[in-house]
Amino acid sequence: MKRIKFLFPALVLAFLGACSTTQTLPPGGQTTESLVTACTSYASALHALTPFKSKLSATEINYVNQSNALAAPVCANPANYSTSGALQAIITETADLNSILKVNGGK
Repeated sequence: MKRIKFLFPALVLAFLGACSTTQTLPPGGQTTESLVTACTSYASALHALTPFKSKLSATEINYVNQSNALAAPVCANPANYSTSGALQAIITETADLNSILKVNGGK
């Protein structure tokens, strides 16, 4: 449980750092811009979960870890993943994190 205590804040900082960098959009970079926005929302959802980490079940913790494994490379370099599939995946992961948050007492 101690690893989880330090894992969430580290992941939040990593995502916030990745999302705060200025992205050079390619021509027609609408998807990249949307992906940066989605990654910012994902990082916010992850950050909102931090105070509730002690309430998360093992299944929820496992899901958050798997979600981060999917989202980390996309959000670290959204220009390399500028597809509607990547965008939809981040949107779905954000919604799922928000559901976990709601179940555990978040708003």
